[in-house]
Amino acid sequence: MRRKLPSIRALESFEAVFRHGNVTRAAEVLGRTQSAVSRQVANLEEFLGQELFVRDRRQLILNDTGKRYLDKIVGLLDKLEEETVRLQRVVTEDNVLRLGVLPTLASRWLMPRLAGYIASGESTELHLVKGLGRIDFERQQVDAAIECSYTKPEELVSHHLLDEYVVAVVSANIYKQDPATEYSKLYMPARSSAWELWEHLHPLPVTHSGVKFENYTMMIEAACLGFGVAVVPSIYVDYDLENGRLISPFGNPVPSGRSYWLTYPESSRSKRKVIDFMTWFTRET
Repeated sequence: MRRKLPSIRALESFEAVFRHGNVTRAAEVLGRTQSAVSRQVANLEEFLGQELFVRDRRQLILNDTGKRYLDKIVGLLDKLEEETVRLQRVVTEDNVLRLGVLPTLASRWLMPRLAGYIASGESTELHLVKGLGRIDFERQQVDAAIECSYTKPEELVSHHLLDEYVVAVVSANIYKQDPATEYSKLYMPARSSAWELWEHLHPLPVTHSGVKFENYTMMIEAACLGFGVAVVPSIYVDYDLENGRLISPFGNPVPSGRSYWLTYPESSRSKRKVIDFMTWFTRET
């Protein structure tokens, strides 16, 4: 059985004319012509078999019938809009993968690989979320993450990506000036173990510079500018070594004991966007 309902466009026009008091302003707000709005209001009145406005030359004023009808439909239109927006949001979220990742890892290792992901034509939109340490998937509303740890992350679905190696790097210009000089040690307290590991295997003539860094991005840039020697994950300086901004003359990279993992909670295992990204990403790394 066909429902006896007026068109949505006619109801929109009716409400807009009431709200703005005249057809001209209602048409501007709705992005329609004045004649279209007038016609839609007239069609609604014809459909209902009753007039809804008192008309004068300057404005349209709701009559008693129009007021009663407006009171009934406004809540229904608001509810219809709310449910429509909610459904659109769900569809959008299904096509957005929120990936937690350390900022330096994202900028210096992940970005070049994401170019291939974008070029592949994948329909999933990717949002990168800054992660510092262990990701709180629920609180940060993250679908998956790339984490670095000494052991396999527990209570998560984990896919091993690669093992971490660290390497001592220095500006090529500084090294060429005097290879035997005593270098300033660029130091990041959060990863002091990297220097301890390197100096155990490859002793270096270094002295503390008095400058400490909160993240690898700043420390790597300081090394490029000739501030001293930095011990960093090799994947963070691949590009700088290739283009000659940095060199690694003090020895080959050594394993740090840490590994990088693509992780996600059990609740994300069945999400198509996670499955598709995981399949593509593990194939590319």
